[in-house]
Amino acid sequence: MLSAGIIAEYNPFHNGHYYHMSKTKTQTGAEVIICVLSGDFVQRGEVAVCSKFLRTQMALSAGADLIVMLPYAYSCSGAEIFAYGAVNILNQLSCDYISFGCEDDNLQKLLKAAEILSFEEKDFKDSLKNHLSQGRSYAKSRQLAAEEYSPELNDILCSPNNILAVEYLKQIIINNYPIKPHAVKRVGADHNSLKPDSVFSSASQIRQMLKAKDNGYVNYVPYFTADILNDININDIENYKNIIYQNLLISTAEKLSAYPDISPSLANKIINNFSEFTNISDFIDKMSDKHHAKSRISRSLCHMICGFDISYSELKSCPVPYIRVLGFNQNGRKFLSQIKENKNIVSNTYDFYSSSSGFAKCIFSYDLIASDLFNLGNCAPKGIDYKTVPIYFD
Repeated sequence: MLSAGIIAEYNPFHNGHYYHMSKTKTQTGAEVIICVLSGDFVQRGEVAVCSKFLRTQMALSAGADLIVMLPYAYSCSGAEIFAYGAVNILNQLSCDYISFGCEDDNLQKLLKAAEILSFEEKDFKDSLKNHLSQGRSYAKSRQLAAEEYSPELNDILCSPNNILAVEYLKQIIINNYPIKPHAVKRVGADHNSLKPDSVFSSASQIRQMLKAKDNGYVNYVPYFTADILNDININDIENYKNIIYQNLLISTAEKLSAYPDISPSLANKIINNFSEFTNISDFIDKMSDKHHAKSRISRSLCHMICGFDISYSELKSCPVPYIRVLGFNQNGRKFLSQIKENKNIVSNTYDFYSSSSGFAKCIFSYDLIASDLFNLGNCAPKGIDYKTVPIYFD
């Protein structure tokens, strides 16, 4: 079966996601759509507005055939680790295509940028070092160095979805994965735009509407998303204010530096400004500067409450150790039957956790912690992941 993989958060699933999935099917001719879906905490360091199971239900309702989970260790990480984990899972599933939405769908340019960042030749490295020495952030320095090395890449590394697309392509290039890339140009509102158009809105704007209890979000999501969101409590990072406050209260700069994304300078900044902590959003705003992006700080706080301290270098040293199935339809079941020899497929979480060991058990334990923390913030019972089986969508 010709397969196309989509890496997503669907936080929540909206009209733009529906457009991307539809275009992926028609333009690639894929017989099966596989989604690698972030778990309960997402790449920008936020808690998802609703559980991974409800977002799985949204994706299946939209026409996806198989939904597998991107573990917490990769889903709540910077773009490189996020891409490393997700693309590795697609490769383990022998996916034919990877389809991504981006601001610039010029695949030639995106591949050129990915090649430059993959091989980092001397001229690029020298330019990068020069921009870093002038006090610019790594992301900005990398963007400027790539543009100097290859001027036609102007603005390619400015937009968040372009950056993720380039990171996906980097993983394909570095690991020589036999996955064909397919770019779909985004339509409507930009990734973080707070100004929706008549049909499309960014997930950021929809989340703001949900938090403000503004029912206008229904204009920008499919009916099945609206039906799900209408009946649930929306989770939010501010629900963890007391937990984060307590953790910071007993932390030191040295202790904070053990977590990924927290450099010694950021750790000291957090400790020195802790007395001004009132809520999470304002605290993150106060901590952020040209060296420390808001998403990085937010991820750091998530790692702190989850106790996640695995280094990024360790994560990149081996493949994702399991592929957890969240949901599937009949077509997805047929695809799974074709790859049943893949020993990494997990459908029964209790049996897997009981029998696993080493790196796999360590990574999976953080999924369980993240799930329980998500449920704590959303006033749901503990231990749901042990009892929930993959969703079958008939």
